Amino acid sequence: MSQFDFTVLDGGQVEKMDNIFFDSIYNTSKATEARIELANYFDKHPENALKFRNSYWRWFVLLCWAGFYKLSSDELITVINRQIPVAILLDIDVLRKLLSYFRLNNSEDDVVSFFKRVKLAVFESRAVLGILQNKEIKISDMLAELSQINNQGRDSIRIAEFKAKLRKLFSLTDKSSENYFSITADEAVNRFVALITFLYDVKMEELWSVVEKYDDLNYSELYRKLLNQPEPTTSMPASVSIQPENTIAPPQAFVNPPRAKKESETRSEKLKKLSYAEMKEQIENQFKKDAQGQFMNISEVLKELERLAAKYEDDHIRDLYIFNEADRKFEWNETLIKE
Repeated sequence: MSQFDFTVLDGGQVEKMDNIFFDSIYNTSKATEARIELANYFDKHPENALKFRNSYWRWFVLLCWAGFYKLSSDELITVINRQIPVAILLDIDVLRKLLSYFRLNNSEDDVVSFFKRVKLAVFESRAVLGILQNKEIKISDMLAELSQINNQGRDSIRIAEFKAKLRKLFSLTDKSSENYFSITADEAVNRFVALITFLYDVKMEELWSVVEKYDDLNYSELYRKLLNQPEPTTSMPASVSIQPENTIAPPQAFVNPPRAKKESETRSEKLKKLSYAEMKEQIENQFKKDAQGQFMNISEVLKELERLAAKYEDDHIRDLYIFNEADRKFEWNETLIKE
């Protein structure tokens, strides 16, 4: 049964459907079915992504990135190729998600080849960043302009103009969009520049080291280092030395999707803090297990629970995964999870 009719919705209709989406689809058993339905529609009608940015496309992006670690490699390539602009506007840190996916789903031997596929998907992306002078500007258009700037000597004025253009593209000219996208234009530009620069400049021999340590990295220092690397390390053009406007805070590991600002505080809080059961599901998806069903890297699981406990100021989160003295193994604290 179809969950979407793909008609043009006005603001009130989007808000009503938002309630249905978050209450009955997002993070429920219906999520996969809904994602497949939306994927099939946008495979047939990719030109409608911009028209439906506030509604069906936004819901599709949220579903894809909420289940990011479950995506097959081919599905991930498609998501990266098409969804980066709206993912960034939804305050999803694409770079950190990618590094986490690499660690969870690839070995050191194949991470380089998969990384190259991801890089190509971004560099050839036809995803629309925005509209300037009634013309759709795609990621590939901006990267072509970036290459031209590189080839002509990295003129500081042209770099400034390039950044200003990106800022305009990420600015929400449609006031209704402000109800659904919370990130500022400057923050969006910083995220986009960091992602592109990383893809340009990371050295293949250092890639697995970066992937393994992604959770301990000082992102501000890493971004500045990458943005200033003097020599290109791939066959792609050298990156422009573009500095972020502000210091980039360490990205959040998971998606906290913004709802319409008109929603009640209670409903907004529901999105900001996951339930214990949702935290369990999220960690189950994020970390691999051995043949006995035990997490292969328990220390990382405990570290993630520490991070969530600090984030939500809830000490009980640390007790969600405990050591059973009788069985001599770690297990979920189901009593606490069901509260």
